[in-house]
Amino acid sequence: MTGAQGIWLKFTWDLAGCSFKPRVPEGYTLRQARPDEVEGVCRLALSAYRSDPIWDSIIAHIETRLGARIRATLGAPGTAYFVAAKGERLAGLSAASLVPHDGHHLITGVCVGREDQGRGLGRALLGASLDWLARNGLAQAQVYTDPAAMAARHVYPAFGAVCVEAPEYLAPEYGAPKRG
Repeated sequence: MTGAQGIWLKFTWDLAGCSFKPRVPEGYTLRQARPDEVEGVCRLALSAYRSDPIWDSIIAHIETRLGARIRATLGAPGTAYFVAAKGERLAGLSAASLVPHDGHHLITGVCVGREDQGRGLGRALLGASLDWLARNGLAQAQVYTDPAAMAARHVYPAFGAVCVEAPEYLAPEYGAPKRG
């Protein structure tokens, strides 16, 4: 993992005056998650993180922190959880928050289950999250990730993101102090 040495990427999107119209892949629907889906959302998010080997060394910390974050914020004011579904099955998710959590406005990251990866769901979920943040008055959104993460290579560069190295970022999964 490259992030362990302090080499993280920060993706930033300018949202003012922008509209993001995600294209939802055929056979899927995109909607907001319901609070009664919290356990399914947690399972999907953790499954998606487990599908990317870059997170293997800290997956236990991710499971603890991400599960707690989802349970605390799904349905809370100032957050929106978007899910992609194929029929009744949850296939992907992305949560957006007007207030950053540990420096992130995309508070779960973009998570797509292994069997649904590579179909454009990540981009659709990112677009839905950015559109919601823009419509709710946020001028700029950001997320940090490991440069080798699948999302850094395939999802976050979309919609005009500016990407910079962020050596100042200290991931809480490595014991860094919790930030806003």
